[in-house]
Amino acid sequence: MTHEQYLQLKNELKQLAQIIHYRKLNFRASVSQSMGGTKQFFDEPNFVKEYGEKHGYNLLLAIHEYRHKHIVMSLMRGKTREQIEKPKKGNEPNEAYIKKLLEQYAAVDAPVCISA
Repeated sequence: MTHEQYLQLKNELKQLAQIIHYRKLNFRASVSQSMGGTKQFFDEPNFVKEYGEKHGYNLLLAIHEYRHKHIVMSLMRGKTREQIEKPKKGNEPNEAYIKKLLEQYAAVDAPVCISA
């Protein structure tokens, strides 16, 4: 992974985190209102709307994508799977998708030097 690829992946993770944040707030507001609550909906910033619509992210897809890209980024930085996460039985990540992402982002097998 080159430094540019690392920065691209890091930027994608930041954008996914923002999508998840705003979509969770609005999901909670919709559940509250359907049960008689008064929570208000939040307008998503334009860059969150554009990125989410460009990639077709809803809340669950964004969470799924974030989890797997986070695992790939951590593996590329030299972490072990046990250090990254300890999933419960039945909640394991998709290994085929992780392998695909590793092939997409891994130009070099060595861990990334962040300060480069």
